[in-house]
Amino acid sequence: MLAAFALLAAGPLKAAEQPRFASINLCTDQLLVTLADPAQILGLSPFARDPFRSWDKDKAAQFRLLSGEAEDVLALQPDAVVAGRFTKRATRELLKDKGLKVVEFEPARSLDDVRKQLRQMGALVKHSDRAEAEIAKLDAAIGDPDSLWRRAPHPVVWIGNGIGWLERRLNRDTWSRQRRKLAGVVTIVLLVAIALLIGALLTDLLHGHWVGFIVEALIASVLIAQRSLYQHVARVHRAFAEGGLPAAREAVAMIVGRDPERLDEA
Repeated sequence: MLAAFALLAAGPLKAAEQPRFASINLCTDQLLVTLADPAQILGLSPFARDPFRSWDKDKAAQFRLLSGEAEDVLALQPDAVVAGRFTKRATRELLKDKGLKVVEFEPARSLDDVRKQLRQMGALVKHSDRAEAEIAKLDAAIGDPDSLWRRAPHPVVWIGNGIGWLERRLNRDTWSRQRRKLAGVVTIVLLVAIALLIGALLTDLLHGHWVGFIVEALIASVLIAQRSLYQHVARVHRAFAEGGLPAAREAVAMIVGRDPERLDEA
């Protein structure tokens, strides 16, 4: 009986020990709402419910809106204040001077930055498991979808085809070694120049707007193709184990642009 009462008493005590937070930045609002328990959130920034700025406005509606200034945050006495690196500096400094812990999040400029922010907030609110679950969702959503690449070639395949086309024309057996070497240098310079030009044009077009950041992140995620590479390499391993060298060669052909018939077990 005493043990039962002890367990019942421990539950509310544990909940009460969960840290509580105030957010004064839109990005930290959304991280906090996604990862923290509702009881941990004392207030959010004034833009948390803005339909044009917040993708989680409906969930944010249940929480108090703060002014973004120090006074109402100080009245709440949170365990920590979460803010962006470029949130109003005077407010951040005043909160620190008054003894509050202010945790600053750097702007997310890449998908890796988004993952880092999720992990940072997850550790802060003591729900790292939720952060990892959100990262898994992100990777699944932005990774290379097989259904799409069955219908259209992956951009990496286009690049490989371009390299193959250049190799067939600029790496001929009848040419001298010096000429072939020069042609190889020209090929590398040409490919790098094209990549730089396309990257510069996309950056110029997409810069300065949050939608542009998302599009740029999606493009980068697709072109890196790390998920697709892992999947194809795993298929080669499985094909070799189940069907031997002929099956492995067929699987390798999905990755490389060269004839895999000369490949041996090494």
